[in-house]
Amino acid sequence: MKTAVRGVYHETKAFLIRVNPSMDMGDVVQVARAEGKKLFKTSKNVKVVDLVRRSETEFFAVVQAPEVVSGRKLRTSESPETV
Repeated sequence: MKTAVRGVYHETKAFLIRVNPSMDMGDVVQVARAEGKKLFKTSKNVKVVDLVRRSETEFFAVVQAPEVVSGRKLRTSESPETV
């Protein structure tokens, strides 16, 4: 899924994480970020948009890719009215 924020597209992905019950929320966020980086095949930071607890050991995570610029850029000589 792609969402647009101020003309820049961010791709989001959701997945299930199974964790040890003794892990705190900080650890769960780190796991979500690490798995998100693997899904997007990037070394850049991904944003954890949402974590939903499904059970004591399972969370749904929604992560957002680093910024991906939209396909069309304005040239400096173009004004928004002529586009």
